[in-house]
Amino acid sequence: RPTQHVCLAFAMAMWALWHLLLAQTSNGNTMIGEDRHGGGILHHVEECWQCGQDFCRADIWRRSSPAVENGFEVGASLSLWGCERLISGQMVVHNSLSNAIYVVE
Repeated sequence: RPTQHVCLAFAMAMWALWHLLLAQTSNGNTMIGEDRHGGGILHHVEECWQCGQDFCRADIWRRSSPAVENGFEVGASLSLWGCERLISGQMVVHNSLSNAIYVVE
């Protein structure tokens, strides 16, 4: 039967592992892993102020990296996809190299 010390050591190891897996983005939001978004569709935001909101505010970007498009399919621009399809809290990502901003479907 595990002792209290063994259980505490295991819990501390799990806590340390969890914190090692967190990747801090440039704007302070955290994501687990590197570019493992898996299959969403990106819609390019063509202007900062679109669909009644400011997409150039870094605090709304869930992820900002030079290869943010990895793991996604690039779809129609936001203006073609349609503002009416946006939902509250929709994921927004930013390419830190090209400064492209995308809404994720």
